[in-house]
Amino acid sequence: MPKIVNCALKLVLIIVSLGPISCAKAVSETPLTDDTIIATWDVDSRVVTSTAQAAELLQQSRQLTASGLEEQNVARFIARQKARYADAGSRAPTDLTVLEARLLQRQHRFQEAQKLLENTVAKARPAGILLLSDIALQLGQYEAAQAYCKQLFGDISHITVITCLLNAEFAETPAPAYYDKLRQLNDISPPDAYQTRQWVDETLAYMALSLDKPLAAIDHLRKFDVQQMPVSTLLVWADAHLASGQANAMIRALKQQPHDLSLLDDGVLVRWVLAEQQLGLKNTEAQQALSDKIQMRTWRKDAAHAAQVARYYLDITPNSEQALIFAKLNWQLAKSREDRLLLQRAQAFRRSGARDES
Repeated sequence: MPKIVNCALKLVLIIVSLGPISCAKAVSETPLTDDTIIATWDVDSRVVTSTAQAAELLQQSRQLTASGLEEQNVARFIARQKARYADAGSRAPTDLTVLEARLLQRQHRFQEAQKLLENTVAKARPAGILLLSDIALQLGQYEAAQAYCKQLFGDISHITVITCLLNAEFAETPAPAYYDKLRQLNDISPPDAYQTRQWVDETLAYMALSLDKPLAAIDHLRKFDVQQMPVSTLLVWADAHLASGQANAMIRALKQQPHDLSLLDDGVLVRWVLAEQQLGLKNTEAQQALSDKIQMRTWRKDAAHAAQVARYYLDITPNSEQALIFAKLNWQLAKSREDRLLLQRAQAFRRSGARDES
């Protein structure tokens, strides 16, 4: 009989789940074999009733305060809506298609998201085009990303189009000229929607960090509440603090609100532990939570979190074999500049003949 590990108050088979699991410590203390079934049960009974509500919930899943259940509820809503439209013999509306593509993107199913948008009318709408450009960047398709951005001229704000285009150009060839141009444009542009401003500043921060200007990156994000930042923004913010030696300030900001570390985004938790390493801290709650997560991800060969697992085996608990396995696994899904650099680091580490720490 397979062994069943019960972890309180959720029910998801870990073998098929892509969402965070809150019972990492219980799992890590149980020997894992091919016959082990790890089960939890979900008590979140919230029902999403509109596409707008689902979109907001998906946005919340990208923040520090996420419960880990948002994506599951959005997926259920999409499945119900698609079944309803199929039963009626009608096509799903554009906003539902874009929402589904965003969910696939969140799950690192980039090619599926791209195909979904390209095969529907959603690709002709600004939201769909912006998303296609972003997905193209994650797949290393720089010319396609730039082409999508150019389709947006005249349809949305000038700052949004130019940010899209300069971001795509910078992703292909990181150069100070793109950063300087966007910074100057941002200084003279009229106020835009909050999410647009945050995206522009995140793009500027990413460019600054890539150009070895971590203090400038932090300054671009200073106006935003750390606890409300999307994870993508938070990772840039955290990397900038690590690069500028501000590990203590970073940890203090993250601790302003209590968090269930087992539910924290893998990338955030990796950077939290890297900050603790800079400070010489050992045997902390964050380090234990990350160790538990990585054990689970490694056992599952978790492709959706492969980049963070590779980073763990490169920078936190060196293991050249596992670092290369997960860097290659990540490369199968994502081919951005950062993904290529991660793979190159893992390959170099493996070639160096570095010995794994026991």
